[in-house]
Amino acid sequence: MIKIMRAVCILIILSCVSFVYSQTKNLVLVKSFPDPDSKDKDNFLVHPYDVDFYRNNYIVTDAEECCLKIFSEKGDFIQKIGSKGHGPGELIDPFFSAVDTSTGNIYCVDQGNNRIVCYTKNGKYLKDIKTPFAIDDIKYYRHKIYIVVNNPANHKFINIYDKEGKLYKSFGEIFEPEILSLKFGYMLVNSNIQLNIYNDKIYAIYGALPIVQVYDKHGDYLKTLYLKMKGWKKLYKKNKKGAKTIKNHRIEVARWLGGVCIDNGLFYCYSSYFSGKLFVFDKTGNVVDEIRFKNKMTKTELAMHRFIRKDGNKFIFVDILNAQIKIYELQSGN
Repeated sequence: MIKIMRAVCILIILSCVSFVYSQTKNLVLVKSFPDPDSKDKDNFLVHPYDVDFYRNNYIVTDAEECCLKIFSEKGDFIQKIGSKGHGPGELIDPFFSAVDTSTGNIYCVDQGNNRIVCYTKNGKYLKDIKTPFAIDDIKYYRHKIYIVVNNPANHKFINIYDKEGKLYKSFGEIFEPEILSLKFGYMLVNSNIQLNIYNDKIYAIYGALPIVQVYDKHGDYLKTLYLKMKGWKKLYKKNKKGAKTIKNHRIEVARWLGGVCIDNGLFYCYSSYFSGKLFVFDKTGNVVDEIRFKNKMTKTELAMHRFIRKDGNKFIFVDILNAQIKIYELQSGN
């Protein structure tokens, strides 16, 4: 009788586990903006790339229009900041921005002019912070500016500035002997690194390698994580091979990461390289969930989606192809 009861319990447990893992999780589109039929002359985007947030408003960089555009929580156009040029407050190729949430001041990466342009929340120009290298990402945290730079001089890819523009510290370098030994290993490391800052720790997520390097808020190295989705070893091997040669000043590598957000200690990483999946990793780098878009998309459409942020049950993406901000909700089903 005891053996029978044990067998029944095991069957129940297995059926529960099977049920949990049979649940598919999909992203369903619930909102997109701006409205392509709007008659407002400024209510449009051409090449949106990054989004930041202040008091429920969306602050969007438009690299083609060379400006920032602010939209309300409902997606209504509010304001345009900046214009094309090289003068004070003007922009060339603004891909990234960050916001000081205590004041609303905006720090916009002016890629074409090698600087960070600072504005008030109302769009008034404040100052420039000159940077000697191209910037690949920017975050504002506890009165400091964190940027990812392409620095061939010392191979340290993260700079911290105070809010006045004084360099506080440079840090960040690959600790993998295999990568360091490659002729163009530095270029492999510096391919599309994305920053997240969470609970006083700095996370550098590599765009071409399934690796996360973790630092404390002062830039001191803590540890390295490997993100172990299916196919990660193959990607690692392929990109190591690609970093052995260079062509037209570029290395031939696959960039797997299309946006990342850390929420409740979990890493949400979007990848068009892996069929448009949103992987959820735990703090050890193991996959605990996989999320897909409910509606099918082409490879091009998936590649032109850039994941920005998770906000509760909502997931915010930039659709570069259709020049819109898209809000998806998570839905579960069999």
